[in-house]
Amino acid sequence: MCRLGLLFLFAAIAVLGQEIPSSTRDEYPFDEWLKGKDNGHIHWAMRVLPPSLSLYQRLDLSIWIDVNASEFVKRPKPGQIRFLLEIRDRDRVTYRKHQSFVLKKQQNPSDLSRLRFREHACINPGDYEVTGIVYDADSKEHVVKREKLHVPGIHHDALRAAWDGVPNVEFSSCSPANSSPLSLALKTEKPVRIEVVVNTAVNRNKIGASALPLVSKLISWLQVISELRVENGSMNVTALDLERRKIAFTQDNVDRLNLRGITASLRENDPYKVDIHALENYLDDVQFFVAQIQRVLERNQSSEGERVLIVLSGPRTFPRGEDMRSIEEIPDPDRRVFYIRVHNVSFDTSNSDSLEHTLRPLHPRLFDVMTAEEFRRALGSIIKEVSQDVY
Repeated sequence: MCRLGLLFLFAAIAVLGQEIPSSTRDEYPFDEWLKGKDNGHIHWAMRVLPPSLSLYQRLDLSIWIDVNASEFVKRPKPGQIRFLLEIRDRDRVTYRKHQSFVLKKQQNPSDLSRLRFREHACINPGDYEVTGIVYDADSKEHVVKREKLHVPGIHHDALRAAWDGVPNVEFSSCSPANSSPLSLALKTEKPVRIEVVVNTAVNRNKIGASALPLVSKLISWLQVISELRVENGSMNVTALDLERRKIAFTQDNVDRLNLRGITASLRENDPYKVDIHALENYLDDVQFFVAQIQRVLERNQSSEGERVLIVLSGPRTFPRGEDMRSIEEIPDPDRRVFYIRVHNVSFDTSNSDSLEHTLRPLHPRLFDVMTAEEFRRALGSIIKEVSQDVY
């Protein structure tokens, strides 16, 4: 395919799928089609990829559908070609989704070789049958394709019960905002108060292509932590912007994270833009962090029972001249501190992390994580350690 054709192809991917209104879904005799034979000659292919663990701690299934562009030349009406997807689990429970294929007006199928569409689903371990049907809404032609799918569980899973009660299949991006909540029960004999502090800013000297993926990890994993069901206590969340030395977001007694609020704060605190006043006083970044951690500890110390501090941040290095005084330790036998240090690349021990230095008097349990699997193990360890008096 020529370069121009490739450009058309990838532009088409972004707009190809439009969900069909539920009122029209009953028109498809899905079960009859599965029992009978194809009645058309629509050229298309389906590829089911092995699921991978997403940042949101769900297994993310990708299904690629390739349709020959010539089929759209024959069927020029918008939405004339439709795609129907069924995933059937071992208990014969079916999960279905219907999509229409629509191109932008300026796109010409005759310039393309094929059109590609990707469907997502969150899926639990088990055995499945995946069925795709491409259907011409005018001629009523349809072509069926099927594949068997085995989804293995996670070896030595640190969060074995996380998918209990979650549907085996959900057609979504797997984020907590549009999927069923994970089953992350935190059971303790004593009352527990959890303070989560996340640093959403990245090093000003390392802002670039790696900045947004790191922030995406931090916010995704903050959402997962916020799904902890603290049965005998509460959770508070504080988001810090160390570049501007301000509290970007707070939420107390979290039941469901205010994603809209924290997203708005990220838009306001664009990592690519730092105002002149923030740059003037950049040598105060460390002590702002120290002051906020001490504020959280002092507030937490007044609560009864066990106190837990979870710090979620990328590694931070500060220039010479910064005031690197550490946090003053507040003696507290009922306090546990965890530092989840998030990386975009493998951790290099030669690189210093100033935040680790400031937290050292609190004797934090440090987790260096880069992948979804590593974060899953870290969170599982935290849950086990905090709740170990129950088990």
